[in-house]
Amino acid sequence: MKKIDKLIVFLSFISLTVIFSLMSLVAAPSPIRYTWKGINPLNGIEGVYSMFEKYLGLAPWLTGILSGILILLVWWRLYTMIKRFIRK
Repeated sequence: MKKIDKLIVFLSFISLTVIFSLMSLVAAPSPIRYTWKGINPLNGIEGVYSMFEKYLGLAPWLTGILSGILILLVWWRLYTMIKRFIRK
């Protein structure tokens, strides 16, 4: 098993936070867009949950599991992409 690089894990979590913040910023109405409420990354995570809830109509516990899996997959892909670009 290969070792996980701590610097790349940190950078991937930061980039995931930035992605969810941008997602929240784009979806926020214009009066609150550039406030903490508009840039809050937790709103982007709630958006992923709401997407599964609206379009699939599953039970709340299953929606939470699917949202978590999707977020982990996005984080893992970010980790591998950053690792490829930094550690050639």
